[in-house]
Amino acid sequence: MVIPERDHAIIDKWAELALEKPTLAFCCSHNHAKRVANNFNSKGIPTEIYLSFTDLKDRKKIIENLQHGKLKVICTVDVLNEGADLPFIECLLFLRPTESKRVFYQQLGRGLRKYAGKSHCIVIDFIGNFQNAYRIVEYHGLLPFADEESSMSFRDIRNAKEILNLPIGCEVHFDDRVIDIFAKQTLDPRYATRHNIGRILLYQYKRFEKKLGRKPKKIEIDRNFLLDSRLYVLVFGSWRAFERIVSEE
Repeated sequence: MVIPERDHAIIDKWAELALEKPTLAFCCSHNHAKRVANNFNSKGIPTEIYLSFTDLKDRKKIIENLQHGKLKVICTVDVLNEGADLPFIECLLFLRPTESKRVFYQQLGRGLRKYAGKSHCIVIDFIGNFQNAYRIVEYHGLLPFADEESSMSFRDIRNAKEILNLPIGCEVHFDDRVIDIFAKQTLDPRYATRHNIGRILLYQYKRFEKKLGRKPKKIEIDRNFLLDSRLYVLVFGSWRAFERIVSEE
């Protein structure tokens, strides 16, 4: 995780998607938080660390500076996961491995409070432990029935939104290389469930649709992907059933 190329990619992506937005960066260790903060500061982006040993007076000042625009980013480790009321936060940076769904939800919640002038929260997730990347797909079940997804049937699914379990107004975008990692892990029976395979197949299809500028045909999926139409048929019942789902978005 601690390599210059990754550090530069984090800053570049933040500048592209969330420039000037008050941001919380969740890091994996104190040294990592200090490194990330130093990198942002070296690019002229005012950043502070907020750690377990940070003095109480300094903590208050750091939060105030972030709220008032004097700071752009706070780098923290296991301190602001829960109980912190920071409704003005408009961007979250996940820079640590995602090991716990509970921690993931706690950290995600830091950016979901309503605030005057705030229309949405941007979440930029840099997967650190890519061996567990498949868990990210599982964690997107943000609706109440998400815990029951293993027994869910696609027969009653009306559109792609229901497969992703995403509330109205919420979008998830994966880098192409991340989807490739998902696809490879899908073929490992230790990681696969019918529902997360369905999501990954949908991500793959949508990526290809965007590239082509139209909806892909079955034969095109077979020619271009390891996860071919046979898997779509196995998961959704038939290729026509899958086409019905994506056509009703």
